[in-house]
Amino acid sequence: MKMIEDEKMREYVSNICAILNVETPIIIYNGDDMQGTSSAQTVCENNVYTLRIVDGSTNPTDTYFVVAREVRHMWQMMTDRKKYFRDYLTAPSISQEDQNSQISEIDCTAFAMYIIRKFFSLTPKIINSPETNNLIDLRYNYIVKTYGA
Repeated sequence: MKMIEDEKMREYVSNICAILNVETPIIIYNGDDMQGTSSAQTVCENNVYTLRIVDGSTNPTDTYFVVAREVRHMWQMMTDRKKYFRDYLTAPSISQEDQNSQISEIDCTAFAMYIIRKFFSLTPKIINSPETNNLIDLRYNYIVKTYGA
Protein backbone atom coordinates (compact mmCIF):
# COMPACT_ATOMS: atom_id res chain seq x y z
CA MET A 1 0.00 0.00 0.00
CA LYS A 2 1.30 3.43 -0.92
CA MET A 3 1.84 5.64 2.15
CA ILE A 4 2.55 8.82 0.15
CA GLU A 5 0.20 10.10 -2.55
CA ASP A 6 1.71 10.59 -6.01
CA GLU A 7 1.04 14.34 -6.11
CA LYS A 8 2.58 14.90 -2.70
CA MET A 9 5.71 13.01 -3.75
CA ARG A 10 5.92 14.90 -7.06
CA GLU A 11 5.75 18.20 -5.17
CA TYR A 12 8.43 17.01 -2.73
CA VAL A 13 10.78 15.93 -5.55
CA SER A 14 10.09 19.16 -7.44
CA ASN A 15 10.98 21.22 -4.34
CA ILE A 16 14.26 19.33 -3.89
CA CYS A 17 15.10 19.81 -7.57
CA ALA A 18 14.43 23.54 -7.21
CA ILE A 19 16.94 23.68 -4.34
CA LEU A 20 19.50 21.84 -6.48
CA ASN A 21 18.63 23.85 -9.59
CA VAL A 22 18.01 20.75 -11.73
CA GLU A 23 15.04 19.53 -13.75
CA THR A 24 12.54 17.30 -12.01
CA PRO A 25 12.98 13.71 -13.20
CA ILE A 26 10.26 11.45 -14.48
CA ILE A 27 8.76 9.79 -11.40
CA ILE A 28 7.48 6.23 -11.58
CA TYR A 29 5.88 4.30 -8.74
CA ASN A 30 7.08 0.87 -9.71
CA GLY A 31 10.01 -1.20 -8.84
CA ASP A 32 9.46 -4.72 -9.99
CA ASP A 33 12.83 -4.77 -11.72
CA MET A 34 14.75 -2.49 -9.33
CA GLN A 35 18.04 -3.83 -8.10
CA GLY A 36 19.11 -3.90 -4.48
CA THR A 37 16.99 -3.25 -1.41
CA SER A 38 16.43 0.49 -1.70
CA SER A 39 12.93 1.92 -1.94
CA ALA A 40 14.02 4.37 -4.64
CA GLN A 41 16.44 4.33 -7.54
CA THR A 42 17.62 6.90 -10.09
CA VAL A 43 18.10 5.69 -13.64
CA CYS A 44 19.56 7.69 -16.51
CA GLU A 45 19.02 6.56 -20.08
CA ASN A 46 19.86 8.82 -23.02
CA ASN A 47 20.26 11.79 -20.63
CA VAL A 48 16.70 11.34 -19.34
CA TYR A 49 16.51 10.85 -15.59
CA THR A 50 13.85 8.66 -14.03
CA LEU A 51 13.23 8.28 -10.31
CA ARG A 52 11.65 4.93 -9.53
CA ILE A 53 9.96 4.61 -6.17
CA VAL A 54 8.64 1.62 -4.26
CA ASP A 55 6.71 3.04 -1.34
CA GLY A 56 6.52 -0.06 0.81
CA SER A 57 7.79 1.49 4.02
CA THR A 58 5.53 1.72 7.04
CA ASN A 59 7.29 5.01 7.86
CA PRO A 60 6.80 7.66 5.13
CA THR A 61 9.81 9.61 6.45
CA ASP A 62 12.05 6.69 5.47
CA THR A 63 10.74 6.91 1.91
CA TYR A 64 11.21 10.68 1.85
CA PHE A 65 14.80 10.24 3.09
CA VAL A 66 15.68 7.68 0.42
CA VAL A 67 14.05 9.78 -2.30
CA ALA A 68 16.09 12.83 -1.22
CA ARG A 69 19.25 10.71 -1.45
CA GLU A 70 18.34 9.54 -4.94
CA VAL A 71 17.61 13.06 -6.16
CA ARG A 72 21.03 14.06 -4.83
CA HIS A 73 22.59 11.12 -6.71
CA MET A 74 20.90 12.48 -9.83
CA TRP A 75 22.41 15.91 -9.11
CA GLN A 76 25.83 14.27 -8.65
CA MET A 77 25.53 12.55 -12.03
CA MET A 78 24.52 15.81 -13.69
CA THR A 79 27.13 18.06 -12.10
CA ASP A 80 30.30 16.02 -11.54
CA ARG A 81 29.99 12.33 -12.33
CA LYS A 82 33.77 11.79 -12.19
CA LYS A 83 34.12 13.30 -8.73
CA TYR A 84 31.31 11.26 -7.21
CA PHE A 85 31.42 7.99 -9.15
CA ARG A 86 34.95 7.49 -10.54
CA ASP A 87 35.91 4.91 -7.92
CA TYR A 88 32.42 4.04 -6.74
CA LEU A 89 31.92 0.45 -5.57
CA THR A 90 28.86 -1.41 -4.34
CA ALA A 91 28.19 -4.50 -2.26
CA PRO A 92 29.08 -7.32 -2.39
CA SER A 93 32.50 -6.14 -3.62
CA ILE A 94 32.86 -3.98 -0.47
CA SER A 95 31.27 -3.90 2.97
CA GLN A 96 28.20 -1.80 3.72
CA GLU A 97 30.32 0.48 5.92
CA ASP A 98 32.89 0.98 3.14
CA GLN A 99 30.11 1.73 0.68
CA ASN A 100 28.57 4.26 3.10
CA SER A 101 31.92 6.03 3.52
CA GLN A 102 32.36 6.81 -0.21
CA ILE A 103 32.18 10.48 -1.18
CA SER A 104 28.95 9.99 -3.14
CA GLU A 105 27.20 8.31 -0.22
CA ILE A 106 28.51 10.80 2.37
CA ASP A 107 27.17 13.65 0.26
CA CYS A 108 23.78 11.99 -0.37
CA THR A 109 23.25 11.09 3.26
CA ALA A 110 24.18 14.58 4.45
CA PHE A 111 21.92 16.16 1.83
CA ALA A 112 18.99 13.88 2.76
CA MET A 113 19.49 14.83 6.43
CA TYR A 114 19.36 18.48 5.40
CA ILE A 115 16.14 17.96 3.42
CA ILE A 116 14.40 15.98 6.19
CA ARG A 117 15.34 18.63 8.76
CA LYS A 118 14.30 21.48 6.44
CA PHE A 119 10.98 20.02 5.29
CA PHE A 120 9.88 18.00 8.32
CA SER A 121 11.89 19.38 11.27
CA LEU A 122 13.08 15.85 12.02
CA THR A 123 16.60 14.55 12.58
CA PRO A 124 17.20 11.18 10.94
CA LYS A 125 19.17 8.61 12.89
CA ILE A 126 22.15 7.56 10.82
CA ILE A 127 23.94 4.38 11.86
CA ASN A 128 27.53 4.13 10.64
CA SER A 129 30.97 4.07 12.19
CA PRO A 130 31.94 7.18 14.17
CA GLU A 131 34.38 8.11 11.38
CA THR A 132 31.69 7.94 8.69
CA ASN A 133 29.20 9.80 10.87
CA ASN A 134 31.79 12.54 11.39
CA LEU A 135 32.28 12.86 7.62
CA ILE A 136 28.50 13.07 7.17
CA ASP A 137 28.29 15.80 9.84
CA LEU A 138 31.05 17.80 8.15
CA ARG A 139 29.34 17.49 4.78
CA TYR A 140 25.97 18.38 6.35
CA ASN A 141 27.47 21.60 7.74
CA TYR A 142 28.83 22.44 4.29
CA ILE A 143 25.41 21.80 2.73
CA VAL A 144 23.69 24.06 5.28
CA LYS A 145 26.17 26.83 4.42
CA THR A 146 25.59 26.24 0.71
CA TYR A 147 21.77 26.09 0.68
CA GLY A 148 20.85 27.92 3.90
CA ALA A 149 19.18 26.67 7.04
